[in-house]
Amino acid sequence: MKWLLISGAVYFVALSVFHIFFWKLFNWTTELRRISSLNRSVMEVMNLCLIVIFSHAAVMCVFFADDLLNTRLGSAYLLGISFFLVFRAVLQVLFFKLRHPFSILLFIYFVIGAVLFGVPAM
Repeated sequence: MKWLLISGAVYFVALSVFHIFFWKLFNWTTELRRISSLNRSVMEVMNLCLIVIFSHAAVMCVFFADDLLNTRLGSAYLLGISFFLVFRAVLQVLFFKLRHPFSILLFIYFVIGAVLFGVPAM
């Protein structure tokens, strides 16, 4: 099961890198000027916090794999991550629908992540 956590670390590093590029990918320098300063700040702060959380999850998977796999707290942490990713997959469908190939890809990515962290928690 340790290999699943190492895969989970790679999963979250990829998600962190993806979020680092949000400013460029979504042209946030221009696009976020269209909303209020408060809303722009909220968007950017939430994204930066997600990068930190995702990076933290990756570090946990690499350096605390044994604890995650062999303790009740580890199982609870992994189930929490799995629940978060299931929730994110559901939000993908509700907010973005599954009409665009990239939306479908993200939905699949979140489901894979939910399994990746849910299975070791069992």
